[in-house]
Amino acid sequence: MVAEVAAGGAADTVATEEAVQLANATKYGLNAFVFSQNLSTVHSVIPQLRVGTVWVNGWGVPDPVLPWGGRDASGIGRELGRSGLEAFTEEKTVHLGY
Repeated sequence: MVAEVAAGGAADTVATEEAVQLANATKYGLNAFVFSQNLSTVHSVIPQLRVGTVWVNGWGVPDPVLPWGGRDASGIGRELGRSGLEAFTEEKTVHLGY
């Protein structure tokens, strides 16, 4: 896979490994975009990206049932979805003997 990464207003063509390094070399981590026709490559790149959401071959409006959030300076925790609700709950174990 070859990625185009914006650098100083111009797009540079770089190898996948370098593209992942460039994507992770920021203090932010909300979204990443992966464009590829090779699904195997996409599946290998996604776990390497330190972001909350990865868009593949496009983008759209986030689904409210899915968690939304970032990493590092893009936020802590998640909003929306089950993960967002769990942020407002606290688990408690109760043993009831009768």
